[in-house]
Amino acid sequence: MWGISQAGRTWLTALARGGASAFGDAGSAAPADELWSGKLLRRLLVLFAYGIAFTLLRSASSHWTTHKLFSVWFPAAGLRFAFLWIAGPRWAPAAALAELFVSVGAGTVELSNDILLSLLGIVAPCLVYGAVIGIVQKRMRRHSVNGEFDPLAFAIAAVLGPMAACIAALPWALPLSSRSGSIDAPLLFSALLVFTLGDLLGILILAPPILWLAHAARSGRPWTRAQQWRRARLLELSLLLASAWALVWLLQRVGDGLVLAPALLAACWFGLRSGRALAWVAIVVSTLIVLPMTDNPVSDAVRLQVHMQLACLAIGAYLAGSYADAQARAISEIGRRDRLLLHAERLKTVRAMSVAVIHELSQPLSTIAIEARALVEATQAPQPDAEEVRSIGSLIAVKADHMAELIRRLRAFGSSGSESQTVVSLRHLVSDAVSLATPEAANGQVSIACVGGPDVTASVHDVEIRQAMLNLLRNAIAAAPKPGGVITVGWSQADGFVRLWVENPVASDTPRQRGMGLGLIITRTIAQAHGGRLEVETTETGAVRSTLHVPIYEGSEV
Repeated sequence: MWGISQAGRTWLTALARGGASAFGDAGSAAPADELWSGKLLRRLLVLFAYGIAFTLLRSASSHWTTHKLFSVWFPAAGLRFAFLWIAGPRWAPAAALAELFVSVGAGTVELSNDILLSLLGIVAPCLVYGAVIGIVQKRMRRHSVNGEFDPLAFAIAAVLGPMAACIAALPWALPLSSRSGSIDAPLLFSALLVFTLGDLLGILILAPPILWLAHAARSGRPWTRAQQWRRARLLELSLLLASAWALVWLLQRVGDGLVLAPALLAACWFGLRSGRALAWVAIVVSTLIVLPMTDNPVSDAVRLQVHMQLACLAIGAYLAGSYADAQARAISEIGRRDRLLLHAERLKTVRAMSVAVIHELSQPLSTIAIEARALVEATQAPQPDAEEVRSIGSLIAVKADHMAELIRRLRAFGSSGSESQTVVSLRHLVSDAVSLATPEAANGQVSIACVGGPDVTASVHDVEIRQAMLNLLRNAIAAAPKPGGVITVGWSQADGFVRLWVENPVASDTPRQRGMGLGLIITRTIAQAHGGRLEVETTETGAVRSTLHVPIYEGSEV
């Protein structure tokens, strides 16, 4: 049957069964045929609900139909785009059939004399949307950093989708634009332009809030980007938009017609200053002002002209906001990499210091060993000299205090208090650690499998936590059976903590490798510095699981 992404499960099944899983409980003991039938029923309910919502939105757009063909405001396209973006392009054929059956059954779409051509014209746009979204999402995953969402990808797909869909709708538009057996070329061109404008406006206005709500449902946290906006900026943008529309009204009053250029500049400024969210707000406000004007009995030429300006406003504002968001993420990524480079330089310094540290530690250790042997000999004498024993013990205590002070200073070097904590995504953090450990695993003839986990964030010193995960991975690589050992990595969330775990099998005939155990010591110290802990346990299957507990971050999304 059809595949669906994790984000799609959350949103789509909320339509079908009030948030219940569209695929049933993973741990259910019901027979396989019952589970399969239950999943199929829920999927059909999801498609039926989608078809109804699509048909209602299609009917609402009839007030803006131009040339009696298509509407210059088509919100159903936004629902279709969001559905396929969340659920995945493989749902496109099923979504197309749902649109066809519900729309034709409700009488909102009439088939022409050529049934096959009409069916192709109705179904083809949805299939084309699925193809465009599939291509964009594939390239987005390939070129994104650590799987991070590229805000420009959605904007590009939102522009390319309607253009490709209008070509797919050509078979449907041809019979509608024919007069007396011949094709009216100007009418056909105008109809396709109206189709593109209507879909574009529907996507840029309706799809973003659906996607944001779907992400909030998937991550289990409300979308709190608005909390980061300052009141002064909101006041600035509100005055700017009001002034822009006042200028539009003034130009219309002096007889220049409805010119949306001032509103276009204001909306683009919204996007550049505050990202996609406020750009979308500017688009919605402008649309709510324009739609009542074009709903009145106006000529098709005027309606088309005004909506072309509105489409330019929507595209410009959303691309500006996407650029601002992409730039903000790039700056954040550069800052993260700068911290990694700083950590690398610190490691070089630590390596350079290692010889001196060993020398500093070896001297008191050698003295303590010599004095300890002397203390043993002094206490074994027939008549121990109390003064000599006291002197030797004092010397050992002084050397031990010296070593303790040296170790305290070494622990203070590069401690967690020297850097500020940052909010990081666990998915990205684990991905970085696995990518660093993969070459070492390949040399050790073992593999690393990431089983994933929920989309949660943590406020940590990301460089140190990555180093802690890398230490656990290296320990697992060293202990895993070779060749063919498989190390699993994942994360979970419970009781106010996020759990990063590394599990590796241990062959019974594999001797335990000798080592200093510094990796676990450093990892445990890092966990404690973050208010967490490190647990190492043996599972029922004999595998060793190391779990790093870190307090969860309750703030906004990264």
